[in-house]
Amino acid sequence: GNLLEAAQVAASESSSPGNSLIVAPVGRTRSKSNSIGSSIESLDLDPDVEIVFDGNVVKGGTVYQLIKRISWHKEVDTTGYITTFLLTYSSFTTGFQILDVLEKIFNTTYQEEKEEQNVKTFNLSSTGSGIKRKETEEVSTELKESEFDMNQKIVRVRIGSFIKTWIDKYPEDFINDKQLYARLQTFVEHTFKTSKLDAMYKQMSKSVEDLRTDKNDFLVPAKIIAPIPISPNSAVLLEFDPLELARQMTLADSNLFKAITAKECVGQRWSKADRNEKAPHITAMIENFNVMSMWVAHEILKYLDKKKRVKTIVFFINVAEQLENLNNYNGIQEIIAAFDITPIWRLKATWAKLELRHKSLLNKLEEWRELMSMKNAYGAYRARLNKVTPPLVPYLGIHLHDLTHIEDGNTDHFDQDQNIINFDKKRKIALVIRELHSYQQMPYQLLPQNIIVHYMSKISRTVTEKDLYELSTFCEESNAGGSSSASVSPANSSRKSVRHATGVLGSRFPTIRKSTSSGSN
Repeated sequence: GNLLEAAQVAASESSSPGNSLIVAPVGRTRSKSNSIGSSIESLDLDPDVEIVFDGNVVKGGTVYQLIKRISWHKEVDTTGYITTFLLTYSSFTTGFQILDVLEKIFNTTYQEEKEEQNVKTFNLSSTGSGIKRKETEEVSTELKESEFDMNQKIVRVRIGSFIKTWIDKYPEDFINDKQLYARLQTFVEHTFKTSKLDAMYKQMSKSVEDLRTDKNDFLVPAKIIAPIPISPNSAVLLEFDPLELARQMTLADSNLFKAITAKECVGQRWSKADRNEKAPHITAMIENFNVMSMWVAHEILKYLDKKKRVKTIVFFINVAEQLENLNNYNGIQEIIAAFDITPIWRLKATWAKLELRHKSLLNKLEEWRELMSMKNAYGAYRARLNKVTPPLVPYLGIHLHDLTHIEDGNTDHFDQDQNIINFDKKRKIALVIRELHSYQQMPYQLLPQNIIVHYMSKISRTVTEKDLYELSTFCEESNAGGSSSASVSPANSSRKSVRHATGVLGSRFPTIRKSTSSGSN
């Protein structure tokens, strides 16, 4: 389960109130019906097979062979192998092992190459309804010394190109791991320097030094040309300009989103007990999504006056419209999710007044629900992303859902001994990560507005749906006694106190379920 399920309920079942955003986890269902998740099942491989191909495309292999493939000298990679490897390697190996293996290959002598055993491969090809298996082939390593020397030059160039790509495109792997950075320095000294490849050594040394001085931060624009923030007259929410609030929400969402790294996206790390360590930025974005949705709902429910509640809903619909103009689909979904939880849905009188006075705004809300609908595998949302020009903030839940389907719908290994890693699965995962990575490249040209930033920093992170439901009941009961301009909160409602020590996420990963809250509509 993940945030996508919130989108499923909010979008596809929007006509049915009573859907909660934050609940206990549910069991995952293994699915192979989705084309994103479908793959080759385990193969009856000879135990000596080390690498599996479909034509010239690598489908699987041992860790050693997958790393060695980086330096393959016989042809230029046209299958995106290197990109897939760099985006997903943390799910089957470590940066240290990669450097160890590549250093060994870089420094391999002719005699060592001759003594290495032949590599057994398995080749397969799709034929309509099934898999056609070809006989295991032996790749001969018997080379003349002159041929080895020529091949080794190509191998070393391939390794140099790989290291440069790794540093330039994924510098966080080294910036966030001082030990791996130190190993990289040693690697360069033990390869390019000792082999007297002066030009390559100079280039590698500069790239490594740039990492130390953090010159690889391509996400920071050289100069920000941003609109002047719109200053509010006071720190009262309804006096904020909807455009400026949308800008500040987008700036916050964008900063959270662009901090997400490829490593966080593999192995469903955002759903594990150690998610704060292994997927800190995805976890932070999930938590912020839930906090913002609960905040929107609380801002509506804190007023006893029905007119004030209507005014607040109208305000947030206007904010959502500006979020759409800013291509912040995560922000739009935060607001939709708030409108679709039970404590807001049950306010019939409030929605009736909106229906009477603000029909066009409600129509706009329905358009957003349709946009984020799960129909046709979220076809409307995906089509929109293909049309808009970055910068943008995607609704992360849908992309986490894609990753979950791939993880659950594909085996990790092709063989029973779990030696042959399913690299075809890694390729599917990499496609999703590459899409997210492409959205991170273009930063927003926005500046913080201090009053609004301070206001947002004070948003409660401990409000629960139970708190909101009690406020909702309190507001509904107050309707019979006439209007009031007073506001209420969990602290001064009919309950004596609110206890929620663990915050919105608590120790649980947020998923979705039908609410069990009771009460008449």
